[in-house]
Amino acid sequence: MTKAELIKLNRILGMLGSEHDGERAAAAQAASKFLRDRNLSWWDLIGGDRAEKPRRDQVVHRSYEIGIDHQQAVQSRIRQLQAAKDALEVENKRLRARLSAIAEQERRARFDE
Repeated sequence: MTKAELIKLNRILGMLGSEHDGERAAAAQAASKFLRDRNLSWWDLIGGDRAEKPRRDQVVHRSYEIGIDHQQAVQSRIRQLQAAKDALEVENKRLRARLSAIAEQERRARFDE
């Protein structure tokens, strides 16, 4: 992996420590996609070349999440997105006002000439 890819993966994995369920779930999904896009496994990532790699015919047991309220995680993510949208709307209004003020100054400057 390149240094840039390692930096990106480090940022993704850092979000696994978030206090928000939605952010943790999104980070886990992003990490899995990161590996899948590079045709890697978690085994490859953790340096499994130093130990025997599991055979493909071995049975893998799925683990299930315990104590995660998925509805609460979704609601948390919706609140985060709503806050981001609100902040962008405020920024958009501020920039529009700034552009209007600049246009008005330019119009007055042309009018005064």
